[in-house]
Order: sequence, then structure tokens, then C-alpha cells
Amino acid sequence: MNPKVLKCLLTDLNVKDAGYQAPASDGNKISVVVRPDSDRLQLLTPFEPWNGEEYKGLRLLIKAKGKCTTDHISMAGPWLKYRGHLDNISITC
Repeated sequence: MNPKVLKCLLTDLNVKDAGYQAPASDGNKISVVVRPDSDRLQLLTPFEPWNGEEYKGLRLLIKAKGKCTTDHISMAGPWLKYRGHLDNISITC
């Protein structure tokens, strides 16, 4: 693109909303609504309160087959659309 035209276009742009929305000052007044039949989002039930003791000596099981990349570990590819729905992330494997 011609630099003069680009400069003119950029000068004419008057962006008042850059897409950022600041968080609410009081999050208690916010209600998150998710359809019960949503296959993309899932509301989680709160965890039980922490008992104050550290977890030590826990075992972690990770199953990897063949070449394992971060795409397999993280939510990428077909799983990305389910990043907000834990049950559906696990059933797509």
C-alpha cells in the first residue's frame, strides 16, 4: 500500500473503543449465565475449602502415545472449542 494513503487512513481513524473492557469494581454483582445444554461452556461447582494442610507425595499419571507435543497436552486443535467445558475436553480424546 502507498505510504501516503496508509498515513491518511491511519490519521482518519478515530478509535474510541480499543476492545478493552475494565473489570467490574464489584464482582459480586455479576451473574454468569450458561445454557444447561451448552457443549462449549460448563459452570463448575466450587471446591471444598482448603483444610490448610499441604499435599505431599501425590502421584501424577500422564499418558502420552507416540510423538507428544504441547498441542496434545494443551487444548489445541479440535479441543480448543471446548476450553471452557471440562467434561467435553476429556471425551474428545
